[in-house]
Amino acid sequence: MNKYMGFYELKALNIPSVPWELFTNDTVLDEGVLWTVRVATAAGNDLNLPRAVGVDHTEALMKGREYLREYGEKGIVVYYPYFIAEKSGVLDINSQRTVIEAVDCDL
Repeated sequence: MNKYMGFYELKALNIPSVPWELFTNDTVLDEGVLWTVRVATAAGNDLNLPRAVGVDHTEALMKGREYLREYGEKGIVVYYPYFIAEKSGVLDINSQRTVIEAVDCDL
């Protein structure tokens, strides 16, 4: 599963997770909040994709539009309020292996 599918899977599972939304050219962001903007491609290599983490609304809008121009045909751009995680992790299950990664406190 890549990031693109993972974002949609998180919404479908309805478990506590990042409250992400799709970024569009019409997106409006609250000025009083720091934001994270990320790219998720529908196929291919989805490692080390560009992201802007903990940026103000002006930079988030600028980066989101830049990412949309570059990656909009290949996947999605998502945004969500910046946060510091208390716990985080990844569960990767496939036919050859199971990987469980967990982090406690700030990443």
